[in-house]
Amino acid sequence: MKANPGARTVRSAGSAARPFGKFERMLAIRYLGAKARHGGVTVSAMLSLLGIMLAVFVLITVMSVMNGFRAEILRVIVGIEPHIVIGAPSGWSDGEIGPVVRLAKSLPEVESASPFLDGQGILIRGERVTGIYMRGLRGADFRALKLVSERITAGDVSFFDAPNEEPGLILGADLANGLGVQPGDVVTLVTPVGANTVFGSLPRRKSYPVQAVFQSGDSRYDQVYGYLPLEEMQLLYNKEGRTDFVEVRIASPLNADPVMKVLRQKLGTGVYLSDWKARQGQFYDALAVERNVMAFILSLLTLIAALNIISGLVMLAKNKSKDIAILRTMGASKGAIMRIFFLAGALIGVTGAGLGVALGLLFSFNIAQVEDFLSTALGIDLFGPQVYFLSNLPSKVQAGDVVFVTGVALILSFLAALPPALRAASLDPVEALRYE
Repeated sequence: MKANPGARTVRSAGSAARPFGKFERMLAIRYLGAKARHGGVTVSAMLSLLGIMLAVFVLITVMSVMNGFRAEILRVIVGIEPHIVIGAPSGWSDGEIGPVVRLAKSLPEVESASPFLDGQGILIRGERVTGIYMRGLRGADFRALKLVSERITAGDVSFFDAPNEEPGLILGADLANGLGVQPGDVVTLVTPVGANTVFGSLPRRKSYPVQAVFQSGDSRYDQVYGYLPLEEMQLLYNKEGRTDFVEVRIASPLNADPVMKVLRQKLGTGVYLSDWKARQGQFYDALAVERNVMAFILSLLTLIAALNIISGLVMLAKNKSKDIAILRTMGASKGAIMRIFFLAGALIGVTGAGLGVALGLLFSFNIAQVEDFLSTALGIDLFGPQVYFLSNLPSKVQAGDVVFVTGVALILSFLAALPPALRAASLDPVEALRYE
């Protein structure tokens, strides 16, 4: 009897084909692209691919935005807040504070050290009243505070370096807008520390012109912060010739503990130290926890999307049972059948993850333009600084996050493709062809 050359071709391809070779890849692609009437599951495969793509896209976008929040908030915090504060119970006189400043500056990690004063008060402009957090600095130290001194949106700060000039206030932009003032306007500052009288300590009231307005980009500071020359703060808060704190700025604010340890050893027990984390670190750490929780929750979306691959491949194996039986009878091994269906599922995962990464990166790198477009189209402010603190929506893509998200999507896709592939490989060709 004449042999069937087609059978030899299939047998050769099935039994001697290289694992994951051209023959197996070709069948996997053909099965995925086959129409429903030919036993294909194109719609199910597309839905699985779309689910993985959207899950990866959302995960990359959310992690990038959370990274941007943390980076922007850290930039503002360490740009305005002292990295390390040195204080004393009774403060220091102007003559006593010099050695403390020089000692701090002698450490190699320290970039600058300077005295400052803090105080709270109330600003009054007509019928508008609001609280203010005041900080007194020397002129050179204020200029070194670049996040404020280089972000003056109105007015002039030269009076900080001119002791004969009339002292004035520098206000955050949101604080100035809330009072309805601009440079040149006069406001009344009321402080809880005032002159001592026979009736006790009375609040002190003094009028100051608004000399300048700054905008750091973080509404937590722009809404409440104001600056005065150090000498004026000393007079205003009854601390003539005395200073309570020394501000220390270091090269690596995230690694303040070793510097604090050295300062504590050199300064002894008569002073106390705190770093920026003690004052603002809880908010920064909360963002890190929120980022990790969001990453975990959104990874579950990827798992759910990957589970769709199982149902799609199970349907495909059932619809292609006759083809599987024919391939097995013509010499294809169980391993070859398993690899064909595994490749079909892996192809869905790889394509979906790749499209999701591309879309996520495109969105993350252009998120400001997307925000502007949506705000204009919808006629609402999608990112109000009063709610989210920052004046724009930040985004920071980290390569490690992209690799993590892609790896999770691929691993889950491969794991989801494995059970249906094993089930297809275990199909008995005799049973499959019994009623054919």
